[in-house]
Amino acid sequence: MRAHISKFYNRSTWIDRRAEHQNRRLALDRLAALVAAERAEASQRGETCALHNQLQRGAPRRIFEGRQFKETP
Repeated sequence: MRAHISKFYNRSTWIDRRAEHQNRRLALDRLAALVAAERAEASQRGETCALHNQLQRGAPRRIFEGRQFKETP
């Protein structure tokens, strides 16, 4: 926001500074929200990866032997 130069110069400068301060505060609030969302997403991805690594793989349920493929107990 650019202040217009007039006979109320001091007043318009004060309004301009207030708007700049409000914009800065709003931008910082938005950035904080983005950072919080990114951290939550990263946390969720970490939990998903941990669950993926906990899977049990290669445990045989049924075992067959020989040419006849007879099941062994």
